[in-house]
Amino acid sequence: MQYGTEKRGGFHYTSLGRNPTTKIKMLCYMGSDKKIGMSWARFKDEGRGAFEVSKILSKHILDLYFNNQEDFKVRKPYFVFHSISDAQQLMEKYIIYEGKRFIFYQTFRYKKI
Repeated sequence: MQYGTEKRGGFHYTSLGRNPTTKIKMLCYMGSDKKIGMSWARFKDEGRGAFEVSKILSKHILDLYFNNQEDFKVRKPYFVFHSISDAQQLMEKYIIYEGKRFIFYQTFRYKKI
């Protein structure tokens, strides 16, 4: 397995040689290939601290253009990228902050059957 790490401002960025079957996808209203979500479950003990971590994280994703959406009902932040390739760059990495790993997942839309 190939990987590389880089440390920037307290964050560890690690790229892993993942295959597409290991990526997580979650059903989401208004989901798309450009919308990436992150779970706050690992930060629930910190309460509002999870929101602060999301803000800090958004400042450390360099060279990627996106909008940040917060869904307080389900306690999930979403990053909506301007291109699919930018979203894929984030999905190919995992980020560790203060010893806790951020778990990202790609969203997809509800479809009529």
